[in-house]
Amino acid sequence: MDQQQKDRGPEVVYGTTLPGHEQITTRTECSTKPPKKWVRILAAFVRGEEMHRFSAEARHADHTLPSTVSEIQRKGIVISRRDISVPGYRGQLAHVALYWLDRDPENVARARALLGAEVERAA
Repeated sequence: MDQQQKDRGPEVVYGTTLPGHEQITTRTECSTKPPKKWVRILAAFVRGEEMHRFSAEARHADHTLPSTVSEIQRKGIVISRRDISVPGYRGQLAHVALYWLDRDPENVARARALLGAEVERAA
């Protein structure tokens, strides 16, 4: 470990290991900034998660998943979707979009590269 690494403090690892990658380290313990929301959501998509607005809120504290998906798409990543119905308020059906990462190998590679670039920027 070099002096610069010692100065940053111990590393904190978020999420699980991505297939074919080391664990993604996004900050150090001495930092006050958590990983960006789009990074958390994209990492979940790369791990194979599918989510709709309610599951994203429950699992990832994302209260505006459609906006987060839009932000990821503006970065050149293809996110697939289909309309589904889930139980909503008082059991009434809520119509929402179910999102997932398009599994085209080039798209997955772009998503992993984008996450890697963000990790390097945050370190």
